[in-house]
Amino acid sequence: MATPPRGLIDGLAAAHRRGAVLALMFDYDGTLAPLAPEPSLAHLPPGTRSLLGSLSAVSRVHVGVISGRPLLDLRRMVGLPGLSYAGTGGLEMEIHGVRLTDPAEESHRALIGGIAGGLASVAASHRGAWVEDKGSALTLHYRHVSPEGVSPLLGRANALLRGHEARVRVLQGPMAWEVSPARAWDKGTALRAITEASGPGAIPLYAGDSANDAPALDAAVALGGLAFAVGDDAPPAPHRLGGPDDVVALLMSLAAGIGPTP
Repeated sequence: MATPPRGLIDGLAAAHRRGAVLALMFDYDGTLAPLAPEPSLAHLPPGTRSLLGSLSAVSRVHVGVISGRPLLDLRRMVGLPGLSYAGTGGLEMEIHGVRLTDPAEESHRALIGGIAGGLASVAASHRGAWVEDKGSALTLHYRHVSPEGVSPLLGRANALLRGHEARVRVLQGPMAWEVSPARAWDKGTALRAITEASGPGAIPLYAGDSANDAPALDAAVALGGLAFAVGDDAPPAPHRLGGPDDVVALLMSLAAGIGPTP
C-alpha cells in the first residue's frame, strides 16, 4: 500500500483555503473502481461515490472522471450529477453539462469502422477475447483468454493494426488494448479542458492506473498540479498509490482537509 503523502494533501488544502480552485480528476477502472472480470461488474463502491459527491459540493472544487469507457456508460457507472465526465479516452466530454466531441469525430469513426470488423474477426477466433466498438475507438479485451493464448491473439491483432500504424495509437489497458485515432483528443486533452473550465488558475490533480492515463498525468504536472500513478503497472508519475483503496484514502484526506467552505 502506498498512501498519499500527508504534506501534499495539506498543501493542496492550504491553497484551497487561500482561494485556489481545485480540479480533482480520476480514472475509473482500476483507480476509483476495482477491476472486475467484466467491465459491467466494475462497480463504484458506495463510500467512494459518497466522497466524490461530498468533494464536488465544496465551493471552488470541481470533480471529474476521465475514462476509456463510453461517456454514457461512464456517467451511468458513476451516477453523480454535477461532475464533469470524459469518455472514450477523452474523445467525448461533458463539462458543466455541456457536451463536447473531438472536431474530427466523423473521420475518426470512419477510420475505426474500417478496422473494427477485422479486429473482431481476430478476437472471435480466440476464446475469451472480444472487441468493444465505441464508435470513435475500439477496445480489444482479452482478460478471459488463456495465458498461452494471449501471445498468439496479440500477434494477430498487431499484424492487422500494422497496416494502420500511422493513423492509430494502441495503448495497453488492464488486460486490453485501447485502439484510437493517432491525432485525436486524449485524456490529456480532457484534463486540460476540465481544468480550464474549473476557473482561472485552477490546480489539477489526477490519478490513473494504465498507459492511456499517461497524457493526463503529464498534463497535470505541466499545469502545476499533482499526478498519482495507481498500481504497479501505471505509467511514471511523481507520486504513486497502491490501488483503489489508496485512492479512497486520498479522497478521505482531501475531504477532511478541504471541508465545507463558504
